[in-house]
Amino acid sequence: MDHHDEFTVPAACAPEQAFAYVADLRHAPEWFPHPLAVHLVTGEDPLRIGTAYALRGSLPGLRRGLHYEVIEVEPPHRITWATTAPRALHGCDAFTIEPEPRGCLVRFTSDFLLHGASELRWRLGGGALLRRAFLRSARNLAARLPAPAPALALA
Repeated sequence: MDHHDEFTVPAACAPEQAFAYVADLRHAPEWFPHPLAVHLVTGEDPLRIGTAYALRGSLPGLRRGLHYEVIEVEPPHRITWATTAPRALHGCDAFTIEPEPRGCLVRFTSDFLLHGASELRWRLGGGALLRRAFLRSARNLAARLPAPAPALALA
């Protein structure tokens, strides 16, 4: 079964600043709402194709760690990772940064296919847990990035 989720948050910073923060997965524990450890496995540059990360922790509906590998990078606009968990999941996660007059929009998308017991756990409630985690991730990320100033009303 294919799954898709996404969120978009506004930020009052240059696209380069937002991109630098979200493109380095070592920042994910600061905004992902569940305990998470992220380790750079290969490469020293988080913005290089082939750079790999290992994510371990409490991931809703998934009891295995995840392997992330950079498969596309276009600073400061987009970064995409292939995501895998052996015998459990494969897919792609991406951040896209779009400039705005008062900063930028930061969009996260996740597309994945679950296998075996992970699919069963998803159907038994893991999907709802992960959806709530995405919503909390959006709020947490919005709190980490500079917020846009309110628009001025002209009289």
